[in-house]
Amino acid sequence: MTISVGELVRDIKPNRTVLFFGSGSSIPSHAPSVSELQKHFEAVFHVSASGYTLAEQTAIIEHRTRDRPRLIHELRSKFKGIAPTGALLNLPLYEWKSIFTTNYDTLIEDSYKRRSSPIYACSSNFDFGIKEDPRAVQLFKLHGTLEKDVCDGDRSRIILTSNDYDLAHEFREQLFDRFRADIAGCHLVIIGHSLADPDIKAVIDRALSIISKAGGGGRITAFIFTKDEGRATLFETRGLSVCFGGIDDFFAALTRLIVPVPATSMPASGDPLDLHPELRPTTLDVAHERTSASSNVAAMFNGWPASYADIAAGLTFSRNVASEIVEQFKTDDKSVAILLGPSGVGKTTAARQVLSGLVATGVFCWEHKEDHTVQSDAWRKLAAYLKASSVKGCLLIDDAHVELSEVNDLADYLASDKNTWLKLILVSSTSQWYPRIKTSSIHKLGKEYFLNRVRSVEIDRLLNLAENVPAVRALVEGNFAGFSRAERRQRLTQRCEADMFVCLKNIFSSDKLDDIILREYAGLPVPLQEIYKVVAAMEAAGVRVHRQLIIRMLGVPPMQTGGGYRTSFTNRLWTSGRVFMLGREGTRSLWASSRNISTIRKTNASICSAE
Repeated sequence: MTISVGELVRDIKPNRTVLFFGSGSSIPSHAPSVSELQKHFEAVFHVSASGYTLAEQTAIIEHRTRDRPRLIHELRSKFKGIAPTGALLNLPLYEWKSIFTTNYDTLIEDSYKRRSSPIYACSSNFDFGIKEDPRAVQLFKLHGTLEKDVCDGDRSRIILTSNDYDLAHEFREQLFDRFRADIAGCHLVIIGHSLADPDIKAVIDRALSIISKAGGGGRITAFIFTKDEGRATLFETRGLSVCFGGIDDFFAALTRLIVPVPATSMPASGDPLDLHPELRPTTLDVAHERTSASSNVAAMFNGWPASYADIAAGLTFSRNVASEIVEQFKTDDKSVAILLGPSGVGKTTAARQVLSGLVATGVFCWEHKEDHTVQSDAWRKLAAYLKASSVKGCLLIDDAHVELSEVNDLADYLASDKNTWLKLILVSSTSQWYPRIKTSSIHKLGKEYFLNRVRSVEIDRLLNLAENVPAVRALVEGNFAGFSRAERRQRLTQRCEADMFVCLKNIFSSDKLDDIILREYAGLPVPLQEIYKVVAAMEAAGVRVHRQLIIRMLGVPPMQTGGGYRTSFTNRLWTSGRVFMLGREGTRSLWASSRNISTIRKTNASICSAE
């Protein structure tokens, strides 16, 4: 039976723990995955990746081209510009017995250098004679390092091709001897992407063999990102513990072992988060995401918000609301911006545009990771440091209604401390935000923005994006591309009624965009899901649905429609195909956004079938 992250961390004593970072452990810092490397080599050398492992593909390339220097150059090019981020930056805060890795990159070394912590990296027998700092943690790179290869005249070799694997033990006997010595009687934690990874399996087999020959006395835990209960069972029968989770989960649970450091001055790295490492595993560094991540227009095409890299690459069109929030933050009157609207209108992308603009002006910008709890106490301390240092920061919390208790606490802290140096951007859907109880500090410090329609000037920007950016233009639906500029604009303004989601459906015609609607539906309470289904089914059937019809048809009690929590919304319950129904505690917005969207309901499993 697999163990939880809490169970794993509870038994960890860093000075008796050996960490092993396997394939995939560097991906959160935007290092390329194996599949990305294979696609790159296929594009450059025209050797198909299909049916081959990375080692086999690169061996074929080396054999055909007889040009190892070029192969290594292309490998290095994919790692250019990456830097450690998130939980990996907390690695130097613990006194590990030793660290082993099969990764080529220098992310671990860079994490230690950032903290000015000594580290001794060894990638072959030839490195063992180098004088080392007795305080330095020891890092052993079993597959070599990007900085050294035989093609450079070095005696070390990057283990990349299948031929390299045949030579893996040559000049590395001392590394494997050290691995054998370190794990004896200690806890080995193997961190990797998948139990199906042959390198991870080889390490596990070797470690189990070593402990078996030594008569036990050691413990092995595989901490794996991709859940695989079947393989986990097979490994557990051999005496291995398996834990599933992300690297951020692992280091977030480890924060209890961090010794607090008083925040006296700006850290050498220049990053305030280095003074509050407990926030690292739960926070995205916007500056890092803009420069180290790769843009992915396909993800947006499939219904996901734009990433910071997408915004930096010019794959989005600017929203007016983003500029309005930036202007708000130039004063100290309102330090909280609340961005509301239904799903699919670009709230998250607009909020990220705000942070992208602010970080370019020298503001420290962060985004809270949704899968973790907002640590209001830690953010309060960081805000106090920002105030004392006269440094501005901004934190984005998406789906803020999920963490509303902690958000309320943080807003109260900032209000009581009279601290406007940390700005907050809270993003939520209208239906989830209004029924919930907010502290008065949010109303006092905050200003609400509603994102629904695409404004006239934004339609022009959207059309410019679809026409002028090749990566976006390639995804435009054929019929839409055949219209003239004036016809396209008229279509989006009149037929789509400037509704963001319907505009995107008309331009790109991607079925994956429907997932936005399905995710919103899944997030609604069951009673509202029933209303959602009925409205969508009636729209799809051609019925002219109106507010009073739904109230009478479903028997919604009059008391549920009274009160008018927000008069401006209750007076316009039906606006351009968007259905605004009134829930028990206030206004709830339901999206049955036009017959186009209602038809989507009809084609997706039982969502449209009113009982």
